[in-house]
Formats: sequence, C-alpha cells, structure tokens
Amino acid sequence: MMERFDELNDEGHLTGRTVSREEAHREGIWHRTLHGWILVGDEVLLQLRGSSQEANPNLWDISFAGHLSAGENVLSGLLREAQEELGLDLDAGAFTPLGKVRSCREAPDFIDREVSEVYVVDLDEKPTLAIDGVEVVDTRWVSVNALLAMSRRGDPELVEHREEVEWLVDHARNLQQLAQNQQ
Repeated sequence: MMERFDELNDEGHLTGRTVSREEAHREGIWHRTLHGWILVGDEVLLQLRGSSQEANPNLWDISFAGHLSAGENVLSGLLREAQEELGLDLDAGAFTPLGKVRSCREAPDFIDREVSEVYVVDLDEKPTLAIDGVEVVDTRWVSVNALLAMSRRGDPELVEHREEVEWLVDHARNLQQLAQNQQ
C-alpha cells in the first residue's frame, strides 16, 4: 500500500492535500514526522539504522521515529512507531512533548522537508526490545552527557539532531533536580 502524507505549507500548517511518500521526497514537499526519545534515568536509547534506509543508513539515531500517515494523529503515530521499530507497547500517557523542529535534508535522489514533533518517554527501567533487523539493526544505551558530547562534536556516526539533544539533556537534568528536591 502506498504511504500518503499530509502536505504542509512553508509555515508548517496543513494544506488539506495529501501526497505520496515518493512525491513528498521527490518534490521536497513539507510533511509531518515524529521523534521519540526513550530515557531511563540519565541514559537514552539510540537505534542503529539499517543499511537499506533511504535517509541516514548505518547511523545511530533517535530511539524511534517515523512519518505520520495522512490523517494520523501524533499519539497514534508515536505508539505505532515504538511498536514497529522497537517492539514496545508504550502507555499513551507516557509521552512528554519537547518541541517541534523543521529540517531539510537533500540527497541526489530526494529532498526531505519535515516538521518533526519531538517527544520523550521516561521509563523506570530498560525495556526488553524486539528490533526487526532491517529498519533497525541494533540499539545501545548512552548517557545523556555522552550523547550531548557526540552531538556537539558532530560525531559522524550519529544523525545530527543538536537542538533535540539539548532539549533532551535539559529534560533529564530537570528530572534529576526534581528527584533530588524530593529527597
């Protein structure tokens, strides 16, 4: 089945039109995506993207992410992507919004213009993961400070999400401060 996305205008608002994935990436049409970071204490889960991925193959990336289908709401997209990429059944109330980012990545065969809604999921313990071995080929946990250092130095093995990483680090530090204040 052909994937369809809601088209966005240059300001990031829905136009009322839908486009195929192929058209969106061929024509550089703005569309919606979501990014989900999984945090356990001060460690964040990274996924290694498979070699067959259209964008950023063989690089470490956000815990889970994906395109929103036409008409899909963010929460259902987050739940779907966590299940598809990591085998996780997350609670609908587990997501905390961090912000929105706009990005444009150009390659010889596609132009990817995205408005991404960014969320974090705070878990008490590291979950059991079930990755598919194609889209996601590995996972690893890193401290938020290590991720911040990787991001700031432009680590070539990491997909660049500097603004999101800064938000994530601030979120983790705020949680740590709250926990210390409650002791």
